[in-house]
Amino acid sequence: AAEAATARDDAVRHAEECMIHEIKQQLATLPSVNRAVLGDLCAFLLDMSTHRSRSRMDVKNFALVFAPNLLDKRTSSTDPATLGHNQHMVEVLTVLITYCRDIFGVGLGRDEAEARHAALVAR
Repeated sequence: AAEAATARDDAVRHAEECMIHEIKQQLATLPSVNRAVLGDLCAFLLDMSTHRSRSRMDVKNFALVFAPNLLDKRTSSTDPATLGHNQHMVEVLTVLITYCRDIFGVGLGRDEAEARHAALVAR
């Protein structure tokens, strides 16, 4: 069971690394001001997630709330035809927030972000 969990964690890590690479490529197409604002927002949300015991808002909850407005205004979050797309947007924003230091050079370092991610995966 422990080996299966390790293999699953490795697969999740690899998928996230691929997503981070793709995100960095996509962010390079944004104007620098937009990238900076998004980076600062992600760092702020990561910081706010440290208060999840009081606010009940962890990284995933923040991503769920902010993703539809930040990443794609063309789709309705309540339209059943777009639920898969919305889930992908939440996953992307979760990675943006969790790894904001690696992606934008702001917020917490990778070790802290990985510890937070490990806590999310454990839930």
